[in-house]
Amino acid sequence: MKTLFLIITTSLLLSACSSPPQPNEPKGKWYQINSSHYYEENANKTITTKP
Repeated sequence: MKTLFLIITTSLLLSACSSPPQPNEPKGKWYQINSSHYYEENANKTITTKP
């Protein structure tokens, strides 16, 4: 009886831990950030520092 309880408990724990919950998909507008258009717009910007 003890081993049956142990087997059932172990199988329940393994089944609960073997499949993680799936995250929700983000909502809203998606932007492509690795595009040549982004790099062309920001290529000539320089960082100025105060002497």
